[in-house]
Amino acid sequence: ALYGTLFDWLVLRVNASLLTQSETRAFIGVLDIFGFEHFVHNSFEQLCINFANERLQSHFNANVFRQEQEIYVREAIAWEPIAEPDNGACIAMLANKSGHPVGLFPLLDEQCKLPKCTHKTLVQKLFEQHASAVKAGVLSKPRRGSPLADDEGFVVTHYAGQ
Repeated sequence: ALYGTLFDWLVLRVNASLLTQSETRAFIGVLDIFGFEHFVHNSFEQLCINFANERLQSHFNANVFRQEQEIYVREAIAWEPIAEPDNGACIAMLANKSGHPVGLFPLLDEQCKLPKCTHKTLVQKLFEQHASAVKAGVLSKPRRGSPLADDEGFVVTHYAGQ
């Protein structure tokens, strides 16, 4: 409750300082992406939440960093260019619908339609198709000590963790 009250007070103070008699063009935006949790074992639901957050984070990074840098250039402000974080490999590994390799979600959809498919055949197909994601550090086998064998699961390393 204390932090919530302090945050509300801070927002009111900042907003009051930004108000002018003319049209207000200044603002401070706060992006709070709910769902970036780190669990030992994630459910499909958590994977979908993390995927949505990856898409939001990608949009935020591309637009906010780019827009701020354009303002700095336009206003001749001295600054160091920012290399914005790029989570495109993770997004493609999860969602790529066309081309090769096919993302995890379309692959899962395909595997669910085929007879005799199991979680092991899905994992095998995923690693066969996504060697580049393994090389990029986005996709890996379960960690040592995991209750899952290498052919029973996978780890997705994303913007906020795993």
